[in-house]
Amino acid sequence: MLFALLPFPLFQARLAASAVWRAASLAFLFLLLVGIVGAVCASGRLARAGHPVRTPRVNAVAISVGGVSAAALAANGAFFTQPWIYSSVLILLLSLSFLYLATFVFNVQSQADE
Repeated sequence: MLFALLPFPLFQARLAASAVWRAASLAFLFLLLVGIVGAVCASGRLARAGHPVRTPRVNAVAISVGGVSAAALAANGAFFTQPWIYSSVLILLLSLSFLYLATFVFNVQSQADE
């Protein structure tokens, strides 16, 4: 949500459009990389503690989506500065969030049925 709204105050500061998309993309990239590293570290700790991976396919999709999103944001921040690239990453990550929510609901429901 934060990154969906971030361009607005940057435009209000009367920055050039390319500067807005560059700054927003690089800020989003930084936080995305922090999130990816945090998720990978947490997943490793859980695996070492003996907890089974309950969503291996969803996790594989998340790693792929995260990598593609990071690459797109890096390219947008460095070269392209296009709003459609930034917006596409937002939509892609929102879709990934929905996938995790649906998987969680499905897993809870299947446990209740057992």
